[in-house]
Amino acid sequence: MTDRQKSNDRIFTLKEIIKLISSFLLPMVLGISTVVITIHQQNITLQQRAEDRQLAREQREQDLHISKLQRAQDNADSRLLREQDLNISTQQRL
Repeated sequence: MTDRQKSNDRIFTLKEIIKLISSFLLPMVLGISTVVITIHQQNITLQQRAEDRQLAREQREQDLHISKLQRAQDNADSRLLREQDLNISTQQRL
């Protein structure tokens, strides 16, 4: 074999290797990017879930506070109505 034939064989082999690598490179890059995106989305989901829990906790605390205030207001209103009823009944007896 001549030097030219040997170099042509090597170039052809090199072309085949490059073609083989490029045919595996795209699916590998797609696979890796899919895994990375999936992991990132899971992290975002976990973060959103934690935020949702915190918001729900704050909402429950706020609802509890509002209900306590409402209960206190209802008790005050009931006391006032009882006093008014008592005054009215006392006046009617006189």
